[in-house]
Amino acid sequence: MKPILHDAVTLCHFAAVVSVDQALYREGFKLKGAIWSADIQTGEIGLDLDPDRMVVLSLKPRFAEAILTGVKTVELRRTEPKIEVPTLALLYASSPVRSLVGTCIVASVRSANLGDLWDDHGQEADLPYHEFQQYFEGVDGGTALTLTAPQAFKRRVPLQDLRAKAKGFRPPQSFAYVDTKTGDRFMQMAA
Repeated sequence: MKPILHDAVTLCHFAAVVSVDQALYREGFKLKGAIWSADIQTGEIGLDLDPDRMVVLSLKPRFAEAILTGVKTVELRRTEPKIEVPTLALLYASSPVRSLVGTCIVASVRSANLGDLWDDHGQEADLPYHEFQQYFEGVDGGTALTLTAPQAFKRRVPLQDLRAKAKGFRPPQSFAYVDTKTGDRFMQMAA
């Protein structure tokens, strides 16, 4: 079980756990096993997040802000990330911000043709249709990442600080994977 509290960084709370369940249910997923659990003795509630790695999502600053405020609950991608759900996502706001700004949980991943993708997720993606068309120009399908439990960092973590903690770190064009130890170090920097 991955604890909900990472040192001083609060990732989510009980309502967020319930929202992950609800997001999966809305997407029509049947749970193979519980994705969250609680320790009655300690009172710790946790999600069964991928214990080995996290995903870093590179976003335009306006989309990062929309995710953190809960306006944008679906992120659309041309390429499907190879992740187990639920997975913790670190949100990297691209230029001019160039910083990690928060986290969320990827509750589901769904690939579909572009028509279905827009019909099913266009509104939650907080993206005008003409931008959707531009982004997906030249491809027949895409992927919708359902996001829940957004948490803004108290302190943004600038790119130069990320590089100091993880030698060779480069912000991804779309997304990248980091091991849990590195991701935890990044989150501690934001506390």
